[in-house]
Amino acid sequence: MKLRKFFCSFLMIGLTTSLPSYAFQKFSEYRIPLSQIEKVSIGETEVEDPIPLQIFIKGNKEPLVIASDGYADECMKTIESGLGGDFEGLGDEIIQITVHETAHTLNGEIITECARIAR
Repeated sequence: MKLRKFFCSFLMIGLTTSLPSYAFQKFSEYRIPLSQIEKVSIGETEVEDPIPLQIFIKGNKEPLVIASDGYADECMKTIESGLGGDFEGLGDEIIQITVHETAHTLNGEIITECARIAR
């Protein structure tokens, strides 16, 4: 009986301390006025590299590059659908992009949200 208690307590301690912790998650959020975006494109990738979403912002020489293991092309379409629009009557829209930087993907980064939001 004592051996059984010892084994069960040893097993419980081993299971609770040896498992990796998934509690830590890191997210980055980008909020960009749509009127400030000149263009958006997908950069070149190597095999198994994350897809670089390049957002060219007015007044900046270098693009904002957001690496993602997925959904970069859908996000590009969301941004492109609002470019060239009439912002005078709409009061401008904001592009909100959320990136999960500790995702369980090949490279650990994935776009989880890409939305046009009215101000």
